[in-house]
Amino acid sequence: MNPNLNTALAFALLALLNVACGDASSITYNALNDLADAADVTNGDDATDVKDRIDAVDLTETGDTPQVDATNAIDTTDAIDATEVADATDVVDATDVANATNADAMDADATDADAIDSDAIDADAIDADAIAALGPELVLLGLAEDYVILASSGVTNIPNSTVIGNLGVSPINSTAITGFVLVMDLSGQFSTAIQVTGQVRAANYANPTPEDLITTVGDMQAAFADAASRTTPDFVGLGGGEIGSLTLSPGLYNWTTALSITTDVILDGGPDDVWIFQIAGAVTQAAGAQVLLTGGASANNIFWEVAGAVTLGANAHLEGIVLGQTSIALGAGASVNGRILAQTAVTLNHNAVSQPTP
Repeated sequence: MNPNLNTALAFALLALLNVACGDASSITYNALNDLADAADVTNGDDATDVKDRIDAVDLTETGDTPQVDATNAIDTTDAIDATEVADATDVVDATDVANATNADAMDADATDADAIDSDAIDADAIDADAIAALGPELVLLGLAEDYVILASSGVTNIPNSTVIGNLGVSPINSTAITGFVLVMDLSGQFSTAIQVTGQVRAANYANPTPEDLITTVGDMQAAFADAASRTTPDFVGLGGGEIGSLTLSPGLYNWTTALSITTDVILDGGPDDVWIFQIAGAVTQAAGAQVLLTGGASANNIFWEVAGAVTLGANAHLEGIVLGQTSIALGAGASVNGRILAQTAVTLNHNAVSQPTP
């Protein structure tokens, strides 16, 4: 059958079904015939066939407009052969169109969301890279981190010094702590002193102090060994053993000789950056010379691993954690922001020693 005729039949059928269902907008008999005439067909019998099918409908008069009797509505199987209607695959259902459009929109939104998420992830990655710490891995102090001054053979003080944090000695007992007026706590586990804001602990105090100090001293020694064992330094023999007036970036520094700091030295880096100084000889800091931090650098992340003696001149200032294999001595008025961890003795002389802020 001609495709246009198929279309006409389809519209006619839909109109009749609307009427059969009681649709208020009636289709007149003449209008249906006009619809059949409008079909562009090449075979006259096709047009007649359409009209004959329309005539077959049982119509009743209501005024001037013939109405379709719902009880005698056209039999759809007689009115049009389903196989003669336009191929269903060529007809797009409006609901399907709407659904497809919505689905496409949802897909587009999802794609946009994915793009946003991807951008967010990329931004996070950029931020992570931006704040990544420079320099070697931190040296872990273990229980030694609980002390601002720790010594194995004693602490000698020329009053008055100020110690902000805990002070401890082990395996030597409290008699090796001089220049402080110690007041024993009722627990017997620690003592206090006017010059010390924290606790003073010694190997001869009540448990658990002795056991804790054994572990603490072991952690101090392990931290020294860790710092000394770091390989592939970023700088070797920098300045010929003289770093005064230099600005040092984060990294691993190594000297097989002694190290001198005759004038101010700057450590420039972020709050998470790390410096490790490996010194095979002694360290001598001249009177008034200062180690200064810029860029947010933290004394918690600066490690001076020194195999020889450490000596700070009068009014010198040092930043960082000193891991001394032997003695550490501070001249009159010298100050340290960090920790003094000595495997032998510590000597103070009107000094200020404070643990770094977290």
